[in-house]
Amino acid sequence: MSSETVFAESCKHHEQEKNRHQRRSDVISNVRFIVFIAGIAITAAFFKWSEPWSGWISGGVFLALFLAVLKRHDLIERQVDYCRGMIQVNARYLDRLNGSWTEFPDCGQEFASIEHQYTGDLDIFGPRSLYQWLSVAHTHTGKQRLRELLEQPDMHPETIQKRQHAVRELAAIPDFALDLECCSLINPAVAGNPQHLLTMAEKEEPLFRKPALRFLAALLPLITLLCITAYFAGPWDFSGYIPVGLLAVQAVIVWLGTRYTEPVLGYAYLIKANAGVYIELFLLIENSSFNTALLKQLRLRLFNRGRSASEIMKRLDQISDAINLRYQPIVYFVVNVLLLWDYHCAFRLESWKERYGQDIRGWMESIALFEALSSVAVTARLHPEVNRKPDAIIPSDYANPIRELESEWCWPEVIPEYGLLTAEALGHPLIAPSKCVRNDLALDHEARIVTGSNMSGKSTLLRAAGINLVLAYAGGAVCARQFRCSIMDVMTSMVIRDDLSSGISTFYAELLRISRITEQVRTNHRLFYLIDELFRGTNSLDRIAGARAVLNNLQAHDAIGMISTHDFELCGLADQFPGKFVNCHFEEQYLEGQLSFDYKLREGRCTTSNAHHLMRLVGIEIDP
Repeated sequence: MSSETVFAESCKHHEQEKNRHQRRSDVISNVRFIVFIAGIAITAAFFKWSEPWSGWISGGVFLALFLAVLKRHDLIERQVDYCRGMIQVNARYLDRLNGSWTEFPDCGQEFASIEHQYTGDLDIFGPRSLYQWLSVAHTHTGKQRLRELLEQPDMHPETIQKRQHAVRELAAIPDFALDLECCSLINPAVAGNPQHLLTMAEKEEPLFRKPALRFLAALLPLITLLCITAYFAGPWDFSGYIPVGLLAVQAVIVWLGTRYTEPVLGYAYLIKANAGVYIELFLLIENSSFNTALLKQLRLRLFNRGRSASEIMKRLDQISDAINLRYQPIVYFVVNVLLLWDYHCAFRLESWKERYGQDIRGWMESIALFEALSSVAVTARLHPEVNRKPDAIIPSDYANPIRELESEWCWPEVIPEYGLLTAEALGHPLIAPSKCVRNDLALDHEARIVTGSNMSGKSTLLRAAGINLVLAYAGGAVCARQFRCSIMDVMTSMVIRDDLSSGISTFYAELLRISRITEQVRTNHRLFYLIDELFRGTNSLDRIAGARAVLNNLQAHDAIGMISTHDFELCGLADQFPGKFVNCHFEEQYLEGQLSFDYKLREGRCTTSNAHHLMRLVGIEIDP
């Protein structure tokens, strides 16, 4: 069964479940209305034609019944929301398969930067980008962690290996990944920045941690309640001035204490808006089991001295509910004056912060990393045949039924030794499979000089190599039948833009980019560079001389990479430095006067050009 069929069937199944739960919800909604009307009518009848106590009993019974029906209705509505979320999640995977993913609203545009060493040139962020295609992260922190994996991952060999093992396991258990994304989709508040919540949790309020203040705040309301009871129910005469005086004192204490309690309790709406929505995400991770070291470690973060993050956050949610009594002014005024309610809420919140406040950031990070790693696993989830030879760390019950198919995707082998990039059937992951032409590529302490006519595929080959390296270092599967690479810093000079506001021309902007690459290679010999049409903004003599100088500098420091060019003179470097530069090229074909390309990479330098033909195609005639 193909991936497309799997996701389509899942959409269909959840659509049926959604309709079934919606019908149940409609029935329960009608029952709730009937119970409400019947309760009012019957209770009123008891009050009018029977003893008052029977009316109170009737009201209590119908109230309990109404609340039970209401709770049941809320549960079914959550099931409806879950099905809607799963339909949307599966539909997004279908969009990735059919090419509609370019319409996803979250494209990571806020992370796009032309100053980064490769993300702008390789389409990592922004419209039609790798981020837009991969991302299943919906929390604010999850998006940030995915950004880090794609633009500045930890490049230590053991870390990359652990990351790949974690991604492989997440790809092999798609139900968990889909549920994780669904939980975020049906709770859109998780997209908000949790910094205010973290600030609240980590900020100490020493005043409300003083035992003496807590003792007095408990003792004074107790004395007041005893005096009120003595006044109304005591067997002896008790002056009413005492409880009234005590209540007046407590009212003054509440009023004077507002300046201290408000800064603490003012976070209640943030707690309610943020804390509650994470509980389901915590529960999902806590109730799952994992086999890889990284995922186990992330799950273990969610437990604190025998208590789970979901349980602890539920306590915080309950504290928030108590604080939010203030939104019922009449009840709140009475309870606050009588019990010093604000003070006790502040005490409970500070106790929670004292025990768990420093842990909440780590819990958020766990969710974020699960989302980021699950996003990277999308490549293998769309191509499940890549798991046909899973590592021993992945249990056999995760094995995929499509294992016998030949995969055009693979798990890369990332090695610590420098200077190697070999790929069989390398393709660009963002090009539709029906249009993606694959090529073999092998670099072993050498650079490739890629020549060819316009639109023949030079830039696409460079981008394919670069973007697959980004995927490999992030821990994901890559678009190749086989892929082996060293750990290298990727740097590019491909899409050059001027900056009129700073007075920087296109040529000068390219000089700055190339200068960064040459400076980097002097301090770091583990460099992989991708350069498209070096020094295109100047005359041919200067361009060729400058390009030779740059490439000589790069090879002198043992950098490897790829450069595309129309300057056939640079092909002579392969003869000047054998084993350091290798020529390869793309060709065009002319069939019945029409230009076509097969996008297949060939050894040696190119000997043709199609510029004149392209000019004639757009109406520019050139004299023979």
